[in-house]
Amino acid sequence: CLPPFGIVFYVRLAVTGFDMDCQTLSDAWVSYQESTEDAWKECAADTKLSYTVGQEMYEFPESCPPGFFPTLLDAYFGEDGDSSYGGSSSANTDKVQYTSSIFPTVQDEEEALFEELGKYDRASSSKVVQGAYDTQDEDFVNLQLDASLTRDMSMAMGSAFITSIAILIHTRSPFLTIVGLFQIILSFPLAYFVYYFIAGLEFFPF
Repeated sequence: CLPPFGIVFYVRLAVTGFDMDCQTLSDAWVSYQESTEDAWKECAADTKLSYTVGQEMYEFPESCPPGFFPTLLDAYFGEDGDSSYGGSSSANTDKVQYTSSIFPTVQDEEEALFEELGKYDRASSSKVVQGAYDTQDEDFVNLQLDASLTRDMSMAMGSAFITSIAILIHTRSPFLTIVGLFQIILSFPLAYFVYYFIAGLEFFPF
């Protein structure tokens, strides 16, 4: 069982403290912290200058220390708050606000992992840390969308059935009932037209 690759694992590698408890590890890290932060800031700045979005093969700059990986940091780490690299003057650049830990998992087991999602530790007892989980290809998001769509479509079908019964009882006309349902169906392409072409929202889950 391989440990997740994240900041804590990086710290244990740096101080060779695999058998240390959290407090001992924290105390041992003090002498490494300042030099590591400086190295990470330089590495992050050089990476932003040399990396191109969509680039498949990328070698980290020589300023990056061994074991460094971009998922350890957030987008604004190491900036001076002057909106460089698309940053924000309000961004807290002295501390890492978002970090990722990589858990080695078995390939093609996304659905099995998703079914156990409720059991994963999210640090709910902490007032400082909040946890979230997903795969590299965002499979959990897609599975959640599929589950939500299935549930919502079931509710929509039930609503359409109840509406049909109500129209039929009220009008006593199957023809008017069918026309009424057809009008409801026609609202979908109109709503999509406004959603996509006027509002400019490109995301659509199916």
